[in-house]
Amino acid sequence: MIKKTALWLSLALIILTTACDDSTKKVRSKPSSAGTTLEMVVVTDNQTWNSITGKKIKEYFGQEAPGLGQVEPMFDVGHIEFNAFGELFQKHRNLLILEIKPEEKVKSIYKANVWAQPQFVVKLIAPDRQKLNELLAKEQEHIMQVFKIAERKRIIKAYKRMNQRDLTVKIKEKMNISMVVPEGFYIAKLEDDFLWLRREPADMSQGIMIYTRPYKDTLQFYPDNIIQWRDSITKKHIPGPIKNSYMTTEKLLTPVTSDIKFNKGFAVEIRGLWRTENYQMGGPFINITTFDEKNNRLVSMDGFVYHPNKAKRNYLMQLEGIIHSIEFIDEESEEEKQQAAAEKK
Repeated sequence: MIKKTALWLSLALIILTTACDDSTKKVRSKPSSAGTTLEMVVVTDNQTWNSITGKKIKEYFGQEAPGLGQVEPMFDVGHIEFNAFGELFQKHRNLLILEIKPEEKVKSIYKANVWAQPQFVVKLIAPDRQKLNELLAKEQEHIMQVFKIAERKRIIKAYKRMNQRDLTVKIKEKMNISMVVPEGFYIAKLEDDFLWLRREPADMSQGIMIYTRPYKDTLQFYPDNIIQWRDSITKKHIPGPIKNSYMTTEKLLTPVTSDIKFNKGFAVEIRGLWRTENYQMGGPFINITTFDEKNNRLVSMDGFVYHPNKAKRNYLMQLEGIIHSIEFIDEESEEEKQQAAAEKK
């Protein structure tokens, strides 16, 4: 549940960052959206919120996030009534608006960047509460996905402002991969078919691996084969803190697997837990494996977090955003090569 103090503080910042005179408002773009990572606000009357409708929303969007190894919700869900839904709350990044209008038919409206950007607003309208509940049950999975996509876009947009161009150039030249590498990350290892990015603040650790191999057939997309490939890579490249220790996949908790779209192509997403062989370390990971048609190769992109006994959901979501910034390229244009050479001088 959203903490009122934190929400009001984040919204108060909007006043400071968006205040301007009328002439400026006419030409400037929409303000940045408010709220924290994986937070959504439901706008409806108290009667609807306190009914089975509100209960179903909290159960579905607040369900346990998969593959974390600890209980954290998919979304932090908060509620506000229509009479309080003014300019400040309209700038929240994820808004679900529920309206009961007896004179109207059942309908759902999806719109991006209505009052702020990046933002996604979903409005469900029904003539009575029963039909509203039916509509909600029908649409909730799609709503979950569009809100998650909105979160990724926000992360990518924020990280583009912090991008380390020198690192992205190195990765592009070595692996034919374009991506965002925000400040704080550094290259721990870079080879033709393997990249390890690390971020190591005092109390936690984030890592991203990207590794490739020639594409042969669709059997390579079987989850067991992806995990086997992952384990061979981590044993070789991700050592633990003592001799003969290395990262591997935790087999006691079955990873959660799903088919997704990545760069408009097919991909397999796996969420699970990693652990360190011969040492007490572990945490969650997300792995996305896809086919890079431009280079005829299988590419696996893997983000993992170490943050013992503390919340990990948002840190993993940050890595997911970075992974979804990735694009595959073939050969650089002559202009790109000249620009990269000039930057090295």
